[in-house]
Order: sequence, then C-alpha cells, then structure tokens
Amino acid sequence: MKIEIFAGEEEEFYIRMPGSAGALRWFCCEGSWLNAREKLPKGARKAEFFELPETLREEILAFAARAEVMGNQAWSAEN
Repeated sequence: MKIEIFAGEEEEFYIRMPGSAGALRWFCCEGSWLNAREKLPKGARKAEFFELPETLREEILAFAARAEVMGNQAWSAEN
C-alpha cells in the first residue's frame, strides 16, 4: 500500500493515500498513538517513514496491513 506521510506541528503526523483530500492525523496521548480523520493542514510538510518515532512506525505498519485487507473501511474508522 502506498501512502504519503506529512509532519505537522510538534508530535503530530498525517498519512493519506496519494491524491486523497482527507488524511489520518496521528498524535500521541498519554504514551499511546491515536488517530483521527482530518484535513491535511496547510503547513504540513512531506516526511519520510524513517523520520517518524519508532513506536509510530509500528502503528503505521499495523494500520497499513489492516487497510490492505479491509480496504477503504480502514481509512474511515478512527481508533
């Protein structure tokens, strides 16, 4: 699965499918990574997978595996 990764302010990151208007915002809350559907902010910059915190990389890989099986349903659900 191909995704685009963006970095926002501080410890928030966004992923989206190429060409998609919507994105999933990933943010850390009490030591856990959570996500929510949001628009990509104008100030977000492209980021590389290796730039993400290690624990978030694990979450993104798990999400990508679920999305590969579930399709668009995974992109519309928040955790």
